[in-house]
Amino acid sequence: QTGPVVQGRPEVCGGRLAAAGVDRETDVLTSGRDTLWTRLGLARPELRAWALYDWANSAFQTTVITAVFPPFFATFAAAGLPAQTATTRFAWATTLAVAITAIGGPVLGLIADQRALKKRLLASFMVVGVIATALMAFIGRGDWAMAAVLFVVANVAIASSFVFYDSLLPHIARPDELDRVSTAGYAIGYLGGGVDRKSTRLNSSHT
Repeated sequence: QTGPVVQGRPEVCGGRLAAAGVDRETDVLTSGRDTLWTRLGLARPELRAWALYDWANSAFQTTVITAVFPPFFATFAAAGLPAQTATTRFAWATTLAVAITAIGGPVLGLIADQRALKKRLLASFMVVGVIATALMAFIGRGDWAMAAVLFVVANVAIASSFVFYDSLLPHIARPDELDRVSTAGYAIGYLGGGVDRKSTRLNSSHT
């Protein structure tokens, strides 16, 4: 027996058609969350997972590459070096990381296109980047060489993971979803970077 129709469709419960329970409790948080994800074009779990990787990665981009690590390197890791020397060494570390990524990117892209290893390689590079970033906690005052090496390794690993991250999108999103999902991931990444930067500033003000 079919229950009342809600928005043009009968409610399905437990594989059977059931009447819409007006008096039943509603999970407002879940309902609202699903509606928000749907509006963002991220209705399915795999699409949400893909977009949230950009959120997590933005913490690295904001903290390590842009806002926190460069002055940390100049004032702490390279303590004792002339300011110009510290700047030059950090610039060389950045250049090396970019060069390695630029040279290795096409090779990794070819692997991503030819082999069914996208998720495993994405996870592998991500783990390397996470470990290198975590080891930055052990950088001592004046340990500029250790800081530079960890920066290069983390930077290359995270950038390389994005080769496989980007290549996964056509496998989880339909052709008509690609632009919407990509845009949502980009926006969520920017939001994640902003939240991380704000929290970092708040923590710095209380230390």
